[in-house]
Amino acid sequence: MDAKANSFIRKWLGLPRSLSNVGLFGRNILQLPLKSIDLGYKQEKARLVLELRDSTDPFVKNNKASVRTGCKWRAEEAVDQAISRLMHKEVVGRTQSGRAGLGWGTATKFWSKASKKERKQLVIEEVVRSEEDLYKIKALSQPQQGQWTTWEGVVNRTIKWSDMWKMPQARLSFLIRATYDSLPSPSTLSQWYGSDESCHLCNTPNPSLQHILSSCKTALAQGRYRWRHDQVLRKLAEVLEMRTILSTARNREFQRVRLG
Repeated sequence: MDAKANSFIRKWLGLPRSLSNVGLFGRNILQLPLKSIDLGYKQEKARLVLELRDSTDPFVKNNKASVRTGCKWRAEEAVDQAISRLMHKEVVGRTQSGRAGLGWGTATKFWSKASKKERKQLVIEEVVRSEEDLYKIKALSQPQQGQWTTWEGVVNRTIKWSDMWKMPQARLSFLIRATYDSLPSPSTLSQWYGSDESCHLCNTPNPSLQHILSSCKTALAQGRYRWRHDQVLRKLAEVLEMRTILSTARNREFQRVRLG
């Protein structure tokens, strides 16, 4: 079912069949509002295991009913592993990643201090986090579509459903395919079909997507990249100027009403 749904999602977004499901459902540098059916299934099965274990009915709790799943993944084992990881995190204590100082951010809820309801939520979140880690591991094993894992100083972008409906389909497809290097660049076409093509500006053989978008020295010297950035800044300046005019007009109208 998940594979069937993914094929329709790729057709809807105009994406090639070769694009990995990491780009669709992973929490990557470009986050789409899509959720895998497989992940939702595992999340609900883990919630069912917790409901049976913590049931207030003694007959249900002591019966130790098993939750049926497939052969590759078992809900009880996933829940037990999630609980052990939560206990291990409590032993390690609160840690900090990146350049943020100690104590920065929201406080971590530890297993021993969490209530019954909070423990259920912690376990479900840990099960989801473990599945998302599998997406990251898969991305690291992909030399081309996983190049985003080596980018530094890049701000993550989250696309909401409202953004997907407003954005043209061609622009959204280009954004996703450019992030995961799935566009038919000369280097990609050389890998697929063995063709040879040079850059039309600097004659670099089989230029990559990064070369075309931001690394061509001739395009940089001619101001092609600067023109693109200037167009974005000009659009931002127009929006700010329009909002300033509207704000000024509202203040004047408010002063007139107040004086009257």
